[in-house]
Amino acid sequence: MDEVIEVENYIDDQFVRHVHLMSNSQGFDANLPAGVTPTVTKEAGVYHLRASWAAREAFAGTMRGKDRIERQIVLWALNGERVSKCIRDAAAEFGRVFSRRPSFAAVRSYPESMGLDVDVEIDGGTVALIECADVSTGFVMVF
Repeated sequence: MDEVIEVENYIDDQFVRHVHLMSNSQGFDANLPAGVTPTVTKEAGVYHLRASWAAREAFAGTMRGKDRIERQIVLWALNGERVSKCIRDAAAEFGRVFSRRPSFAAVRSYPESMGLDVDVEIDGGTVALIECADVSTGFVMVF
């Protein structure tokens, strides 16, 4: 039986997910997001799969704000897409995971091309977009 062992699976401080799996066979299913190309090596007779990608997922975490309140958040890598599209996608993931709508979206700084409207409509509701120094460049966070 070819068992898959998870060696590492974490998000670093730059919101990048890192996965390292081991298996006796080369063709193991890693269930990676679309577009992620892993590297597979054979070391000491065992296959190692390593992959990393910008996070687009939900988790409960502590924001670094003054209040240190634990919040349910979704981090979403922009990947060259419009901020409003990423907010809508992240809000959909937030709703799927937490069964409610987010109230806010945060980016490190507003895009230069952005107009004065900082509200994004999602499914008949509105998410207010704010600037937050704790969000890494290239990501949007909804909460």
